[in-house]
Amino acid sequence: MPIYKQYKYTKEIDCINCKYFKYDKCTCGIPNEFNCNFKTIKTFTKKYFFKTSILGRSFTRRGFKTKEGARDAETKFREQLIDDNYLRTLRTNKTYSELFIEYGNYLKENLKTTYSTDISRKIKNYYSKLMPDIPITKLLKEDALKLRNNLNKEKITCKTKNKRLNFIIRFFDWVEKFYHYRFNDIFLLEHFRDYEIKRQKKKQLIVEFDDFKKIYQECNDEYYKLALLTMFIYGYRIGEQLALTVDSINFEDNTIEIYQSVNFKGGKGKKKYTLTTPKTASSERIQLMPTIYSTLIKEHIKRFKLKKKDFIFFRSEKEKNIPMHENTFRRNLETYCKAYNKDFHPHMLRASIVTHLKEKGVSLDEISKYLGHQETAITKQYYLKTSINKEKQINDVIDDFMKEIVSKEYHEEK
Repeated sequence: MPIYKQYKYTKEIDCINCKYFKYDKCTCGIPNEFNCNFKTIKTFTKKYFFKTSILGRSFTRRGFKTKEGARDAETKFREQLIDDNYLRTLRTNKTYSELFIEYGNYLKENLKTTYSTDISRKIKNYYSKLMPDIPITKLLKEDALKLRNNLNKEKITCKTKNKRLNFIIRFFDWVEKFYHYRFNDIFLLEHFRDYEIKRQKKKQLIVEFDDFKKIYQECNDEYYKLALLTMFIYGYRIGEQLALTVDSINFEDNTIEIYQSVNFKGGKGKKKYTLTTPKTASSERIQLMPTIYSTLIKEHIKRFKLKKKDFIFFRSEKEKNIPMHENTFRRNLETYCKAYNKDFHPHMLRASIVTHLKEKGVSLDEISKYLGHQETAITKQYYLKTSINKEKQINDVIDDFMKEIVSKEYHEEK
C-alpha cells in the first residue's frame, strides 16, 4: 500500500488592517482594491502516514518520521488485526445461512417469545435460503441484485417486500457489528415502489353499538356472552383477555388487574402456552368494574366453580387451569358476529369501544390509558374511526344545509 506525506495548511493575509479572516474573506471592511488578499501555504511536516483496508474497512495511522517506519507499522498493524481476531471473518468460513440462523438465536435472547418464535421459523424456512449458501465474505454484487429481483417477483404487497428487504439489511448490520465485515452492495439496494393505483374497498372497521346489542342478546351460550361483553367494554387484546384469572379480579375494590398476557407459540409439551408480560409497560393497568359486570363475573365463577388460580376463559371444564386456545376463542367469537359483519375479527371490538367512548365525549388521552396504549397517536391512528351512525348524522346535517342553500333556486327553476 502507498505511503503518504503529511502536510500542514496555513493561511496568511496580506492586508495589514486585518487581524483575522472568516469564511475566506477579509474582515477589515476596507474595499478590495486596498490589498485585502490572503493566500494558503502548504508546508511539509516531515511526517508520513499510511492508509490500508481489509474486507471493506479502511484504517489510517499518522505521525511516522520516515517512509520505512510507516511501511513497517502498516505491516505490523495488518498482522495484529488477524492475531487479535479483530476481523473474525478472516478466520471463519461461516456461510450466509449459518450466520442468519445465528442471528435468529441472537434475536431470541432480545425479543419476547411471541415475536422470536415467528422470526426463528421465518429465518429457517425463508430468509436463510434467499442467497447462496457460501461463506459470507464471498458474496458478490450479483447475489445482492438477484436477491432483490427474487423479492420483486413474489406475489406480495410492496410494503411486505420492503419489510423483508429491511430485515435482511438489519441482518447485515448485525454481521458488520459482530464480525466486522460490511457487504456494501446490500446497503445500496433501492427499496420497492408501488406505482399502481389501487382503489380499496372500504370495510367497516368497528361494530356498531346496536349491532353488538343484537349479537349479545341472541348469543345462547353464557360463556361466550361474557367473553363478547368483556372484549367489547374493555377492549382487551386477545392475549390479555385469555390470561385473566380469578385472582386478577378484586371484588372488594371492584377492579380488574391486567398484568400478564398468554402466548400460544412458545409453549412446550402438554402446556402449549406461556404467560408473558403484556405488550408494553403501559398495558399493565388496573380497571374499574361496573356493578352489573361484577355481578356477571361472580355468577360465571360460581357456575363453573372456578378456583383462585383458574382462568376466567378456560379450555374445558376438566382443564380450568389452562386458558382457552387463541384460535378456538377467535373462531367461536367470529361465529356469533359474522352474521352482522362478514369482515368481523375480534380486534374490531377493541376498535369499537374507542369510537363509542369518543362519541360520548371521553378524551383521547383517557381512552389511550384505558386501552393500555403506549402513545395517544396509536389510539388515534388505528382505532379512531367514525361510525356509520355518526356518518348518517353528519349526512343529515349536510342535507339540511343543502335544503337551505339550494332549495330556493331549485324551486324557482321548477
